[in-house]
Order: sequence, then structure tokens, then C-alpha cells
Amino acid sequence: MILRCLLSCCCAFAFGQPKEPDLIRCTFRALAWSAPIEDAAYTAGRRSVPLLIPSDFFSAPQTYRGSSDVKFGRLADEILTKPAGPDEAGLEAIRRADAAHDELAQEAAALMAGAPEGPLGEARRRQAESLLTKAAEQAARAAQAREAARREQESKPAAKEPKVLRRATKELRFVPQGQARLKDGGTYLLLFAVTTEGWRVTALEESPDAHPFGTLRFLHFGEKPLRVIQGGREYALQAGNPLILRPLTDEYGYAAIELRPTDPSARPLRTLRIYPEKDARTTYLIAELPTGGLNVKAVHERRAQ
Repeated sequence: MILRCLLSCCCAFAFGQPKEPDLIRCTFRALAWSAPIEDAAYTAGRRSVPLLIPSDFFSAPQTYRGSSDVKFGRLADEILTKPAGPDEAGLEAIRRADAAHDELAQEAAALMAGAPEGPLGEARRRQAESLLTKAAEQAARAAQAREAARREQESKPAAKEPKVLRRATKELRFVPQGQARLKDGGTYLLLFAVTTEGWRVTALEESPDAHPFGTLRFLHFGEKPLRVIQGGREYALQAGNPLILRPLTDEYGYAAIELRPTDPSARPLRTLRIYPEKDARTTYLIAELPTGGLNVKAVHERRAQ
């Protein structure tokens, strides 16, 4: 009778306890859309693991063991002040100058991509150089607008933000900024976009053999589908569906690529002229700009020697 009561109490105690979260093991690499995030970290159990998130190349592979909801944030402890951001008028001036620069640069790239080698393409190249000069003027205007916004920030009241300190990790406080849900056994590419509310983390599953060396990978994050035209061939590019392409090159070893809308009569949104190599691979991250163009970020990787 006593034994039966003990077993009953043990069962009641076990069923009354909250269930531990399922632990997973996976690997991931990270990339920042804009500027690098040098003070990033993620939680693995009760530990905070420092992570440098570059913007021009993928981070070192990370082996993760913990909850399926991976939390990312900054390592900080003190609260200092920073200036408030520029007002809407300052931001609009910067956006206009940046948009004009992007449009001129794309027109110049289209001329260069369509220019034949040698004397026959000289006129198109001179026209492209003229457009690049105008694009540089717009870039200078954008720089002036940013400087004006910076001066305006210095005159505003300060807001508080965590200060990053370069001390031992155990002395720093983990400040959550975003999270991603990952699966057991997966291999992921994590893209970080810094917003005013925190970090937006996009997790993309990637097979180790899905992107072989000598190929190009296109990842589209916009809502509207695109067409990729290369070597006289056309490929559909849908958001969320990676496109792996082994480019066809001309007699000089170059490959010309056009990114176009689905409308056959529409002009190219972006043109690329690249020199592919068999021991290298490139990932193109594509996002839509508010002005209607495309933001294309290229990340190159070389085969380990």
C-alpha cells in the first residue's frame, strides 16, 4: 500500500512538471545586409556565444546546440547616450540622391554589358563613363545630405542605448534583438537586417552540395517574380526559391546577366558582367528598392586550398 502511494506521488510530480524544450543540433552561417555587426551573440543553453556577423562575406560556420528558437542579440552592459536619428526631410534628401545614383549606375552598367570588345564598343563605353560621372555627382549629394543629417543629429536630445564593451564575455549582458526558428540537423544561411525595432533574421536552409563551385546562386527576397537572362537563356526567379546557374561565357571568359521583370517589354532592372571561375562561387542576394530598382548584394567564396 505504501509503495503504491509512493509511485502515485512520483507520477503526479512528473506529470506536473513543465516539459523541457526539445534541443536541436544544427549549423549556420550569418551575413548582415548592410554594415557588419561586430558585437553580436547568440544563446546556447545558458551561454552567450559571441558572433561576428560580416556584411561582405559569410561568417565562420557555427555548430549550435540548444532550443529550436535561437535568440540573437548584442553583448553590452552600460547605458550611454546617442543622438536621435535625422528627421524625415533629411532622410528624403538622402533617398532621392541615392535613387538617382542607382539609376545612373544601372544605365551605365547596361551600356557596358552590351558594348562589344574592341573599337566597336568604344562609343558605348564613353557614354557609360559620362553616366558614371553624373552618378558620382549624385553620390556626392548623398554624402552632403548625410553630413547635414549628422550635424542635425548632434543638435538633438540624446537617446539611450547599450554601450558595447570589449571585456570578457561573462561580464557582458545579453541584449536580445531577434530570433530564428531552426530545425534539428539543418544547415542554414542566416541573413540579418537591422531595423529600428531590432533585427529581422531570415533563415534559409542550404544543402552542403546545393551550391557547387563554378556556379552562381540567386536568392530573391522581393514580392514580384523576376527573370534572369544569361547566355541567350531565360530563367524564372521566384521569391524564396533559390536559382542555381552555371553561366555561359563569351570568348573572353565573361558572362553577362540581366535581371528583368516578368513583363517582356520592360527594361532591365539590373545588369551584371562577371568573370566566373571554376574554383569560386557567388551568391546574389536581391531585394526590391522603394524607387522600383533592385538592391543586389554579391557574396563571393573561393574553394579552400
